[in-house]
Amino acid sequence: MTSETLAYFTLGGLAIALLASIYTDIRYRLIYIMTIPLIVFILPTLFIVILGPAACSISDAFSGNK
Repeated sequence: MTSETLAYFTLGGLAIALLASIYTDIRYRLIYIMTIPLIVFILPTLFIVILGPAACSISDAFSGNK
């Protein structure tokens, strides 16, 4: 709790302090939940976009096409 909440000890201040602690917990949990879609969906797409043209250039170099 904040020092203002403890000093005034109002119901509204306590409610705000409680909600702040709940949302902090949810925010940190959401970070861990969102890493799974990042790893599964976004990173493979990024690798395809970055390494795709390089793979095409390498295959053209080995096949002898210009």
